[in-house]
Amino acid sequence: MRKVLARHRARTRRAHTPEGIAVKKFFNWILVLAGFVALFYGIGLIVPRSQTQGSKTTLTAGPEQIYAVVSDPSTWEDWNPEVASIQERPERDKHRVWFVTDKHARGYEMEVTLEERPTPFVQATYTVDGTRFVLRLDFHWHGQGARARVTKTSDTRDVWQRAKRFLLPSKEASAIALLNALAAHFGEPGSAEDS
Repeated sequence: MRKVLARHRARTRRAHTPEGIAVKKFFNWILVLAGFVALFYGIGLIVPRSQTQGSKTTLTAGPEQIYAVVSDPSTWEDWNPEVASIQERPERDKHRVWFVTDKHARGYEMEVTLEERPTPFVQATYTVDGTRFVLRLDFHWHGQGARARVTKTSDTRDVWQRAKRFLLPSKEASAIALLNALAAHFGEPGSAEDS
């Protein structure tokens, strides 16, 4: 019995030594760090893989005027707040391809699909930092002007990237910002709203 108590006292004394306290602190920090990593990963699992934002507005310019500007990606750097420069590349699968450099100096290829009838629309597909974006711009007559709608869908497969996009501010312009910038290009006030 005395030997058991003596061993217990020796262990207790070692835990209160400076080396024992340092080891405890080290393991506590490891546990805290592991908790933060698990929380970050858990957020990535909870956040939906695909997210869509939409915006709409009414413009005095007609759908043909808007379509003429938006269907020519070489003009996008004039009105799109994300585009710093854009260059045409050879077509791929009968779709126009453009190389875009954004305002944050990231470069990516963008595939553009155009449709004039029955309702004109432009759809651009591109991938930035592991997230695939589909940007769709629709236009139709509304009185003497046009009703414009922008839909931006992001699809992020990587759990870590989803958590990062959820927790940190996004570098991409929102659908409202894109539509307000397009309205400003036509000299109209930005009055876009969520759709």
